[in-house]
Amino acid sequence: MVMVRYISLVLSLFTAYFVLAQKPYVKVILEQSEVEVGNQFTIIVKSNLMGELKINLPDEFDQGVNVFSRSEQDFDGNTRESTTTVFHGRSGSIHSAGTFTIGPAFIRQGNKAYKSNKVRIKVVTTESNAASTLDENIFRKPATGAIEVDKKNTYCGEAIVLQPVIYSKFVPNGFVDYERCSFSTSVDQHFLVKTDEVTPTQNNTIGHKYYKLEFNKQVLFVNSPGKIFIKPFQMTLKSGFEGYSVRAKRVHFKVVPLPEGAPKSFLGGVGTFNIKHEIDKSKAKQGDIVTLTVVISGHGNLHDIGKPKINFGKNFNLYGDPEIVENFKFTTKGAEGEIRIIYHLQAITDGAAKFPNLLMSYFDPKQEKYFTVASQPAQIAVESNPSFVLKNDTTSTKEMSVAHFNKEKSVSKSIFSSTTAKWVGLSAPICAAFLFLLFRRKEEEDDEEPQSIQVIEQPVNQFDTSGFLSVLQAHVNNGNVLPFFTQLSKDLQIATSIAVKGDGNWVLSTDEKKQFFQEKNFSKEFKSMFFDLQQKCQLCRYGGQKPEDELSVYLNRAETIFKTLEK
Repeated sequence: MVMVRYISLVLSLFTAYFVLAQKPYVKVILEQSEVEVGNQFTIIVKSNLMGELKINLPDEFDQGVNVFSRSEQDFDGNTRESTTTVFHGRSGSIHSAGTFTIGPAFIRQGNKAYKSNKVRIKVVTTESNAASTLDENIFRKPATGAIEVDKKNTYCGEAIVLQPVIYSKFVPNGFVDYERCSFSTSVDQHFLVKTDEVTPTQNNTIGHKYYKLEFNKQVLFVNSPGKIFIKPFQMTLKSGFEGYSVRAKRVHFKVVPLPEGAPKSFLGGVGTFNIKHEIDKSKAKQGDIVTLTVVISGHGNLHDIGKPKINFGKNFNLYGDPEIVENFKFTTKGAEGEIRIIYHLQAITDGAAKFPNLLMSYFDPKQEKYFTVASQPAQIAVESNPSFVLKNDTTSTKEMSVAHFNKEKSVSKSIFSSTTAKWVGLSAPICAAFLFLLFRRKEEEDDEEPQSIQVIEQPVNQFDTSGFLSVLQAHVNNGNVLPFFTQLSKDLQIATSIAVKGDGNWVLSTDEKKQFFQEKNFSKEFKSMFFDLQQKCQLCRYGGQKPEDELSVYLNRAETIFKTLEK
C-alpha cells in the first residue's frame, strides 16, 4: 500500500511539473494535404499533455490498422529544463472525393479539456480506362492496387477479362477488410480462378524488385451499351503486426452496340462459332424414334447464344421435349466448348427424308463483321411400316426452336373429327363393334409406345403436388416404369413453368431453369437432384435405359422437388 501511494505521488508530481514547466498545447498534423480516394494517410496528434484523447473525424473516414503512441524527451543544458512531447498517430482513408476537416482533437486532463487546431485534406478521384502499366509511381508506396482490363472498348456480348492486382514491396502474411470490385451496371460475371485466393509472383522491372499479387481473375459479359465504371477493390495487407490499406483506382471501359445489318440467321453470338448436326441412324422404319443432335461449338458468349430454328417438314414429328446438354467452361476467351440440342423425332412418312443444312450467323469482334456458317445436309431412309398408325396426340411441329416452345401449342383432335360423314347410315351394331375393337387396339398401342407430352390446353397456374404424387404412386404400385418416367417428365415441366412463369403451359429451356434456380438461391444439392432426375426421365423414355434404383426412390426425389418449387 505504501508503494502504491508513493508511485501515485510521483506521477502526480511528474504531471504537475510538466503542466507548470510547459505551456499546454495540442496540435493536429497531416503528413500530406491531398490524397486519392481510398489511399491511406496518417493523422498525428502532437501534445505535451498526457490524458484521454478524442478527435473529430469525418463520417467518410475508414479506420486503418496502424495506431501508435510514442514520446520524445529533450533536455536543455542551458536552462536545465526537460521537455516531453507525446505523439498519437492513426492511419486511415476516406472513401469519397471532396475536402474534409480533421479535428479538433481534445485531451482531457483532470477537469479541463485542451483543444487543438483543425486541418483540411483534399481527397481526389483518379481513374484509368486502360490496363494498369508499371511506372516509377507505383514504387513510391509499400503497396499499390490496380485493376487490369484487357479492352478499353468492347462490343455488347463480347468477353472482357478483368484482373485485380497488387504491386507490393513485401510479401503479406495476411489480408483483411477485403471488398471486391463492383460495377455501375448489371454484368454477367464468371471467375476463372478460385475466389479470394491470392497468387504472388516475384518480378524485377525498371530496376525495382517487387511482388505481383493476382486474385479473382474473371471474365465479364455486358449486353447493354454505355460506359461501365468499376468500383475498385480495397483491402488491408498485413506485414507482421502492421497493416497497409490498399485501394485501386477506379477503372472504366466502354461498351458499344453491334453493327447494323445482322443476317436473319444471327443468333446473338459474339465470338467465333460453328454448327453441325448429327443423326443417330441412317435407316429407320415408320414410327421409329430418330435422334437429331444439333451441336453449336466455339468460344465467346456461347452460354447466351440463341438456338436455331429447324424445319422438320412433313416427314417428322417432334416427340417429347428437346434435351439441352451444355459442355463448356469459362476462359479468357469467354464460354468455350459446345452446346448440344437433342431432338427426338418420330419418322411418319416413308422414303428418303432430308434434313436441310442449318444456318447460323455470329459477330466476330476481332474482325468486326458478321459471319455465317452452315451444317452439312443429312438424309435418312425410312422404310414403310404397314402396322404404323400415326397417333394424333404426338407433339408435332413444322418449325420450332427452343425459344419458340412457349408460343406453340399442340391441341389433340378427336379421331372422329374428320370422318363423321363416313359413319352416317351405318347400323348401330356394326358401329358399336367397330368402336370396341378400335379403342381396344388403341389401348394396346399406348401400352407398347412411349406416351408423348401433350401440351395442356387449359391454363394451369396452381401447384397440385398431391395430384402429381398420387398418379406417380399408382405407377410405382403397378411397376409401370415407362409411364412413370413419362408422367414425371410432364410433371416436372409443369411444376417449373408454374414456379417461373405462373403458367404450367410453358416449356422452359435448361438455361431458363438454371437462371431461375440461381436467382432464387436454390442449393447446389437441389439443382443437382433436379437435373439428374430430368435426365433420368429422358434416358428411360428415349434411350431405353433401365433405372438403377427402385421407382420409389425417384418418387421421393420428385416429392422433394415439387415441395421446394411450391414454396
